[in-house]
Amino acid sequence: TANTLQTEKWPALSPSVLAEFNHPAQPTQLSQKAWQLQREKNALQKNPHYSVLFDGSFQCAWQDNTSIVTLPISTGSELNGTISIELDHYFNVHAHLLLTEPTTLLEKIDATHYFEQWNQPTFHFQFFENRRMRSDELNYLGHPLMGVLIKIISVKN
Repeated sequence: TANTLQTEKWPALSPSVLAEFNHPAQPTQLSQKAWQLQREKNALQKNPHYSVLFDGSFQCAWQDNTSIVTLPISTGSELNGTISIELDHYFNVHAHLLLTEPTTLLEKIDATHYFEQWNQPTFHFQFFENRRMRSDELNYLGHPLMGVLIKIISVKN
């Protein structure tokens, strides 16, 4: 929202940081019938202050208790990054996402004129969040401009 943009100062990111998010790999997703958060998605879509940038459902297997599963997240140019899940006594989740918005759009909604100082076509916002989770619980990872709903569900063989 405009208020969120105005209350924070956002650093411009270097090309080396942006290069970390350039991975064209596509996630292997389950069919939409298997998605567990459809009710939450529908509620968010009804609110004019939110837009769902990515939704997906993945089935992953851990080889042993020390392996990490990394899910590539990509909507093309707007949202890119990874969510890595490490299996321990709990699930250790590491979200590393990059939101890219046109600078002209940010200039229009920001009354402080902060984004006018950057001579670049797009502006990037980083999202780093680490969380310990249990299976079958809905978790929210938050950032002033975006959030992630995640639920890890055990699958019986």
